Amino acid sequence: MLTKCLALSDKGNRREQLDRFFYFRTDTHSVSIMIDGFSYCGSFPHYVDYLGEQFATIQYARLDSDSICYEINRILNARDGYPGKASIAIIVSDQEYYRYMSLGDTRIYWPSMQKRTVDHTLAQRCVEWGKSPAETLRTHPLRNRVTQFVSKDSTHHFCYKIDRRIPGEVIIMCTDGFWCQYDDKALYLLDSEEAIEHAFCEVLSKSHKLHDNLSTAFLRDR
Repeated sequence: MLTKCLALSDKGNRREQLDRFFYFRTDTHSVSIMIDGFSYCGSFPHYVDYLGEQFATIQYARLDSDSICYEINRILNARDGYPGKASIAIIVSDQEYYRYMSLGDTRIYWPSMQKRTVDHTLAQRCVEWGKSPAETLRTHPLRNRVTQFVSKDSTHHFCYKIDRRIPGEVIIMCTDGFWCQYDDKALYLLDSEEAIEHAFCEVLSKSHKLHDNLSTAFLRDR
């Protein structure tokens, strides 16, 4: 199952840090959740804090993979919590498979397969409608216009995708504050802790240009 090897986060030039990464592991499962909060940014506590409180309760429950996904869905559809909205990416892994989903512009990358999750933004719609080339996504003026998100006022029917685990496989999770700094080809090359730490430090060296929180996590199947 997936093991957290490295998690990095910085608030950039924002006053608030609304990115969150949650990871826990039992004898049979690991759960990895990357969250990017927005809207009502000055609210404390924020909706991302509510999610953290709720996800912590799953860690101590004896549940199988399907039940963990069900419980996560229940939390995200509870119509409860604090002000704010969030993009989210989730991976639930066990000894045979991993289940994953994303909503908004928080991404999951598979470097070895050169694939990633698809955003829910107006920029992504422009790409799908043929009005913008895919390579412009990270700099597109509508990149931050998220069309789907979680909040206490939204409900969703989440559909998890299921892949068979590949021993040694690398998976990267990140918020848009990180991935917008690199094109996909560059991100697919980040196949080690050293590589992703170097990329993160490189972004921080441009601190005068960082207008968003940025976070990334490096996971490996072990």
